[in-house]
Amino acid sequence: MQDYDEGRLMRPTVFYTPEGYRTDSAKLMGRHAAGEAFLKAFLKHFSDRAINFLTPNAGDSKAARTAAETYGFKGELACYSYEKFGELKTNLLYLPTPGIGEYSWRRLRYDERRFSLCGVTHTTASHRVMEEIANMLSAPVRPWDALICTSTAVRESINEILEPQIEFLRWKMGATRFELPQLPIIPLGVHSDEFNFLEADKRSARSAIGASDNDIVILFAGRLSFHAKAHPHPMFDAAQKLAQHLSGSDRNVFVVQSGWYANDSIASAFTSYAALVAPDVKLITLDGRLAAQRQQAWASADIFVSLSDNIQETFGLTPIEAMAAGLPSVVSDWNGYKDTIVHGVTGFRARTTMPPPGDGEIFAERYDLGIDSYDMYCGHTCELIGIDVADVAGYLIKLAESKSLRTTMGKAARSRANSVYDWQVVIAQYEQLWEALNERRQFERDIAGPNPLTEPPHRPDPFKLYRCYPTETLDGSTRIQLNPQSDDEVFQALVANGVHSFAQFVLPKFEEFKYFRDTLSNSGVACVADLFEGDMPVSEYRGRQVLSWMLKVGLISLVSQDS
Repeated sequence: MQDYDEGRLMRPTVFYTPEGYRTDSAKLMGRHAAGEAFLKAFLKHFSDRAINFLTPNAGDSKAARTAAETYGFKGELACYSYEKFGELKTNLLYLPTPGIGEYSWRRLRYDERRFSLCGVTHTTASHRVMEEIANMLSAPVRPWDALICTSTAVRESINEILEPQIEFLRWKMGATRFELPQLPIIPLGVHSDEFNFLEADKRSARSAIGASDNDIVILFAGRLSFHAKAHPHPMFDAAQKLAQHLSGSDRNVFVVQSGWYANDSIASAFTSYAALVAPDVKLITLDGRLAAQRQQAWASADIFVSLSDNIQETFGLTPIEAMAAGLPSVVSDWNGYKDTIVHGVTGFRARTTMPPPGDGEIFAERYDLGIDSYDMYCGHTCELIGIDVADVAGYLIKLAESKSLRTTMGKAARSRANSVYDWQVVIAQYEQLWEALNERRQFERDIAGPNPLTEPPHRPDPFKLYRCYPTETLDGSTRIQLNPQSDDEVFQALVANGVHSFAQFVLPKFEEFKYFRDTLSNSGVACVADLFEGDMPVSEYRGRQVLSWMLKVGLISLVSQDS
């Protein structure tokens, strides 16, 4: 099969399931928000061009078309369900996950150069994702594929997985050549225009939570999870220190949490902990899954705070949303935040600590053995990641005392959001990458020659894998004859019964059955090869399926070679 060429015009394909690109989920996570924002940017950027969606089923294809219409896409759109995977005409398949290795095996059934693969990192802490990354070394992932790293930190952590795997393969296999996909750093993006608020919007939002112009409103946005997002202690403790610093003035400190709790026990824990650690801080919780409440939260804030201390975080979308909203940020000096927040310019990064390598082996083992769930793995490690509360409090006090500093940093933040993180800028980097991959795929030489495999060894043809099981293979030399009960009524009754009707994908159509029944009726005993001569209405491949089924149900029978 040929790859999509047509003058080498870029016709990308996006893998689409509604769950990955919508923010109306009860369990809204960062990858959903990132997925929805990416899809909007992608459809806008390619609005008058040709694109595809690949979906697991026809129902998801319909949802993909609806999404395209929602975002005003006017170009040429084709949807392929998994059943049409082999017909996909594209230069590139984009996957909103790191799992390009799995799809490289699927691509192998057709042609490795048929299209490029591009994935993206979100969390890298789960076993599944770590295995996907390590397995890229043994999967047919090629240099014309890419795994986008959303931050410098996540690329370094990916190398921490790849390097020992390479060392192991050198020892185990004597391997000397290792081929990896491209690992570019491209950040997530933000639709900056969605975070512009009028002064009237800000006054209304602050009034709704009871905050005056003089009060300080600190905003946290995202999942409210002490074990899997950001532990609340540093924020509550630092906010309390700010409140104590401002005591005696007419200025109150508000902490607005725009997010959602996974359950009531977590909500209760947050509320009681705020009362314990930050009794002088007014705590407001808004439902971050509701657009109106999200907008209210952003419009009300003076300072954005996100003190991520969790290994499942890789980039952190909310700080760039804060920059787009023109807010100065106080964040932890952690993972992707090191890239996004320019210390002293768009906000401040508080120092963080972690125990040294070796101290975490017990947590890896507990997670590996199933003693700890993924949530407990993240939670246990989170408890041992420190954020300097004195840093956080000092930065909050500095910003609270200077409106001009808040304004200056807010303007710098908005400028950085527009020039670096706006989706118009980011999606153009995606296309540049995809075009570079397309060039590599067209022209890069296979230094070790073509891949000798045409199917995944761990997903083989079952009739090849188990070919030693039957007495013989049904092939051209197999001799068969028609049995007397092979009439129309018997056939219809058999295929309609539940013991067969579940397998509609392989069951013979009446016309197929009739062709072989009539041919055998005229010829008596025949070799399968003889039945395939002449004007047969089906392929030989399909013919063997029909004859195999007819043999199974006794409509035909085998004839010995010596009879």
